[in-house]
Amino acid sequence: SPIEYPAHPKAKIERLVLFDPAAGPAPAGEYTFDTTTSTTNYGKTGRRLKKPRTVVSPGAGDGVVAFLDFTIFPSVDKVVPLIHYMRVRSDHRGMGHARALVAEFYRRYGANARWIDWGDMIHPGVGKLYLEYKDAGDRGGVPTTGKHRYKR
Repeated sequence: SPIEYPAHPKAKIERLVLFDPAAGPAPAGEYTFDTTTSTTNYGKTGRRLKKPRTVVSPGAGDGVVAFLDFTIFPSVDKVVPLIHYMRVRSDHRGMGHARALVAEFYRRYGANARWIDWGDMIHPGVGKLYLEYKDAGDRGGVPTTGKHRYKR
């Protein structure tokens, strides 16, 4: 994943991608899907640089319509997957892409998970999807946890 998650600077961030070759490039200005260039006056340690530095953040790539960033943390006998972020391109919303990504994520990592952590959810659509999996976990599926960070 090209996105940095400051809460887990040393964790290995992995990305699950939904790819559609017919989708082409993302619409202009689409956050996290476009390659962005910015200038910074500060280094990684926070110290001011003598000369400004250009920072290029790679985009998700042509044909990527949705992605889910996560980390798998080891536990005593199982693992604890943590979902950092998921995003669907604006021109592909409402097509079930987020639901498909989460279903695949649970299929791959749910069987060996102590629980699955959705982290801090900042969008009501993610919260709705989370509640479906939380309810299933309460009925004998994979235990699911997370925090709502939006006004309900």
